[in-house]
Amino acid sequence: MINNQTFDIVVIGGGAAGLFFSANVTAINPSLKVLILEKSSTPLNKVRVSGGGRCNVTNSCENPKELSSFYPRGSKELLPLFHSFGSSECKKWFEERGVKLKAEPDGRVFPESNKSETIVDCLLQHSESPNTSTVYNTSVTSIKRTESKWSISTSNKQEIFSNKIFIATGSSSHMWEILSSLGHEIIPPVPSLFSFKIDNDYTDDITGISIQDAEVKISGLNKSLRGPVLFTHEGISGPAILKLSALCARELHHLEYHFSLSLNLTSFKNAELLFSELNSIAEDNPLKYIYGDNHFNIPRRLWNKIISLSGINQIEKWRDLSKKKKRDLTDNLFSLTLRITGKSTNKDEFVTCGGINRKEINWKRMESKILDGIYFGGEVIDVDALTGGFNFQAAWTTAYTAAKAASGTLEL
Repeated sequence: MINNQTFDIVVIGGGAAGLFFSANVTAINPSLKVLILEKSSTPLNKVRVSGGGRCNVTNSCENPKELSSFYPRGSKELLPLFHSFGSSECKKWFEERGVKLKAEPDGRVFPESNKSETIVDCLLQHSESPNTSTVYNTSVTSIKRTESKWSISTSNKQEIFSNKIFIATGSSSHMWEILSSLGHEIIPPVPSLFSFKIDNDYTDDITGISIQDAEVKISGLNKSLRGPVLFTHEGISGPAILKLSALCARELHHLEYHFSLSLNLTSFKNAELLFSELNSIAEDNPLKYIYGDNHFNIPRRLWNKIISLSGINQIEKWRDLSKKKKRDLTDNLFSLTLRITGKSTNKDEFVTCGGINRKEINWKRMESKILDGIYFGGEVIDVDALTGGFNFQAAWTTAYTAAKAASGTLEL
């Protein structure tokens, strides 16, 4: 029983940030009496399922400034922390504890075992200590300040006391309500990292087609980027789409996920240059059928779709192409317009944009500026990242920084 016991530190949340904090705070100061509270029956559930069950631990990007650029929210605050504990320090931490890691060509870092359980086992082993206790199936119902300590009430009607608290509850609306009642501002959560829906049969004949380098633009937001895109049975996805959804998470929420998206399927930066190129192709290939005669390294099915959208039939030759149809073909290659009618609800949508206002945190210590002795880590804060192991890296970094501060080894 933990009722009426007093601890040096209570960790609320048995996820990546919570257990990484515990592993480090007890390594720094083994004498600390630590309690971990986890609302589910097992810890690290998100770690277990991440990366398709392989756990994308971090990214091979080791330059702190470059690393921080992958965070649409939190890049400024995380940059100084990455100088102390970034990707290279994270990899060293796991490898020193027996976890062999590997970097894939796209920069994502996984355990060599390709099993998330390798990371789970490591965190469980090193978060344990003679002075650490873990209680499962227990959530926090309230946090109150007594004269000298924090009082924590739990779902199983127990009250415990602690000098310090580390909160790593992810996107828990209940914990945000508690923190709001204690004076913290919570930035309203909205989804981040999702695919776009096209509510018609537009993609039926091009499902599964990927383009390695397309420019994606969202009309009215002045946002664009280049990268791979993928047509799905619901609409459009791929790294460029997921990145854009993160960069524009709040704006797209405000638009209720109804907006126009355009794709430049070519490398041309100017529509007139593309139009001129089409004229040259027509002059050089007058007797060739346009249908199937792809000069832009666009997948065949997509090229033929573009031809159809441009009003060109299958028996038209380049010499027969009218100026209007040439203009229409230019427009569809340079700025293929898609009407987005929603966001995906599939596995890509696993990150939330929102949480504790970053301005209310002392980032040198990951400690609340409002509540002395309360520290934060991971997604409970208004910080989120692009895909590639960056969200886990933020969890490791913030938890490590908080552990140094809460253990009494990090000065202001």
